[in-house]
Amino acid sequence: MQNKFYYFLIAMLFVSTFSCKGPQGEPGPQGAKGETGSQGAAGPQGNTGATGVAGPAGPQGNTGATGATGPQGPAGPQGPAGATGAQGQPGNANVTVYEWNTPFSTPVGVGALVTKRFDLTGEKFNRSLLYTFVSVTESNILWYPLPISLSTASFIVGFDTYTSNTSMRIYRTAGSGIPTFYKMKIYVVEANTFINAGRPSAEAPRNVTGTEGKVYTENELRQMSHDDFCKAFGIRP
Repeated sequence: MQNKFYYFLIAMLFVSTFSCKGPQGEPGPQGAKGETGSQGAAGPQGNTGATGVAGPAGPQGNTGATGATGPQGPAGPQGPAGATGAQGQPGNANVTVYEWNTPFSTPVGVGALVTKRFDLTGEKFNRSLLYTFVSVTESNILWYPLPISLSTASFIVGFDTYTSNTSMRIYRTAGSGIPTFYKMKIYVVEANTFINAGRPSAEAPRNVTGTEGKVYTENELRQMSHDDFCKAFGIRP
């Protein structure tokens, strides 16, 4: 009997222990952060957005370097022929040069002379103008026309014409010096125009046309230097 009472007390104590709930206690401290989970699958792509407004134009850049020259293009068609120019004035190509390259001098004494003969016919002499130049330096850079007056002597020239040749005479007119003529050239220029000297005229007795078409009088030619004379007729000095 006594044992049953003990069993009853134990049973009641058990019931009271597990059926009575006490007040809730305060939350405990937060636990440590857990590990990051694996990335989820990508979601579907969204729709394309509207195009934005165009921005302002930027400043112009520097000019670039010039490119290489391209290949030459094909020649264009030939143009029409131009009008024929006016006929020019006839030039004078009938210039003959006689040249002496051996030095010579004249004897002392007024009236002394040196004679030089060359193959100019009398017929051609009569329709030509003769211009004589001499070089008085060995370097042949100074040419003087005859007749000539030097510091030591003066000379004139004369001509004798024959059927097949002409003889030129260089006369001493003053001075006792003995200058040397290192070279001599005689230019025979056929005239374009002859005028009767017995008829009054303002023109020179003979006119000659140079290679550029310019007309020279006899007096103009005789006043020219050797270089100017050669230039007028396109002759190499």
